[in-house]
Amino acid sequence: MAVTPLRPRRTQAERRAVTRAALLDAAVACLVEQGYAGTTTPAVCVRAGLSQGALFKHFPSKPALVGAAAAHLFESLIGQYLQELTRAARRADRAEAAVRALWTVFQRPELMTALELYLAARQDPALAAELKPVMDRHARALREQARELFPSAADAPRFAPTLDLILETLQGMALSHAIAPDPAHERRVLALAIDLARQAVATAPRRRAAGG
Repeated sequence: MAVTPLRPRRTQAERRAVTRAALLDAAVACLVEQGYAGTTTPAVCVRAGLSQGALFKHFPSKPALVGAAAAHLFESLIGQYLQELTRAARRADRAEAAVRALWTVFQRPELMTALELYLAARQDPALAAELKPVMDRHARALREQARELFPSAADAPRFAPTLDLILETLQGMALSHAIAPDPAHERRVLALAIDLARQAVATAPRRRAAGG
């Protein structure tokens, strides 16, 4: 008879990581489906199949849990963006593909959840304190990802401000789209954003040497 080898027992650190991941996945799902106001620690525990005691070992409060869930969500959104960019790049130039992929991700429910958290934090100082460092890290991650996608243009003077302008514009348009979508308006704004992106990533012509 063949002997089935015993699986090695998980370490305490591995068990903690699994529990934390389950709680974060459950928190993100609750936020997407029920919004910030409807997300409670008991609801997250039920979805994760864990006790509130287990939750509070990892996160001492709801704002702490939501802040960590937001970081978890942002990591997922960047992954979704890169997947969408791979698809978009097959039918467009790289600058256009980058903007179109971004707009696709900005229309997803998960992104709306992030925007809702920003608004909730306006009147919730504890949530704002948790979200601020998460938002700062996410902004740095976005800029670093853009530099990796367009390394030859990353140090151009207009690259970073154009990136910020496009992000802010599409974020605002995503809010309008969620309430009153206007396809014609969105196409016009998207076309302008694509044009700006193309200008920002275009390599600058080399200057001719003096006397050349």
